[in-house]
Amino acid sequence: MGEILAAAPLARELRKLWPGAALTVSTGTETGQALARKHFLPLGALVCYFPLDIPWAVRRYLERLRPHLIITLESEIWPNFLDLSQQRGVLLALANARMSDKSFRIFLRYRRYSLDLINKYDLLSASGGQDYQRLKELGAPAEKLHLSGNLKYDRLLQERDEAKARNFRRMLQGGQDLSAGQEPVFLAASTHPGEEEVVLAAYERLRGPYPALLLVLAPRHPERAASLAERLTNRRLAFHYWSRLLAGLEAAAIPWCWWTPSATSSAFIARRIWPLWAAASCRTAAKIFWNPRPGGYLPFMAPTWKTSAGPWKSWKRPGPG
Repeated sequence: MGEILAAAPLARELRKLWPGAALTVSTGTETGQALARKHFLPLGALVCYFPLDIPWAVRRYLERLRPHLIITLESEIWPNFLDLSQQRGVLLALANARMSDKSFRIFLRYRRYSLDLINKYDLLSASGGQDYQRLKELGAPAEKLHLSGNLKYDRLLQERDEAKARNFRRMLQGGQDLSAGQEPVFLAASTHPGEEEVVLAAYERLRGPYPALLLVLAPRHPERAASLAERLTNRRLAFHYWSRLLAGLEAAAIPWCWWTPSATSSAFIARRIWPLWAAASCRTAAKIFWNPRPGGYLPFMAPTWKTSAGPWKSWKRPGPG
């Protein structure tokens, strides 16, 4: 889902460059389809599923769409798709390119095969310095390789909306139009089973020195709502559902809000609604790291952060936070 949202500023720029071009956005999941339709249909784009990476499926896909340029994001490298697209003379680009520790080790082990895949691209745009160096070490040609920065930053900076921020704050503060920064917020985003217990324990301790502290809990999988509600009730913690606040079915009256749709958690951080603590799930910390940085916020994260080494190192350098 993050890749789909990150593609939005790229799609808008492509539309400006080639206003008459047909734009197609493909995803691999039903959730991705729903998100892509929401963000790309207004741009006049066709939204469809990405084919299985088997030759006959890819051939039918390419014959139907007849693309001139294909841009894949982050680590979406599909051998058959790349090979058949290149055979048809389609220009290929990898944008926001990422190379995790695990992927890098695999690519190094099979360097000859990996380099063949990489060379099929006409353009490689790395999202960060570490990704750039890893692609360079694998043998990516200098004339193809570029360090362009992270598309997720572009999206977060472009989507700030102060009017919406004031509306969100008003709902969470029980209808009062309080100035930003008056009450602190603890955001626990993209949490997994077992991690909420750690968050709740920390929240209960923090409420001693910060009695007005608001907790916003955004589980990674919203379908876990019923089990989490039971857990909160057992702890005797009153809470609101964000969906009910949003629908006007209730007003915020307690220092606890349970915010279900985790996919939009970054909007609160990026729009600078409140000063907050951001607690990242140990399994998805890399995603949480990218979201607060443009807004100047400092996240806390769980001990397991090997998959987030790149973002973590960037936080240790001077900058926001």
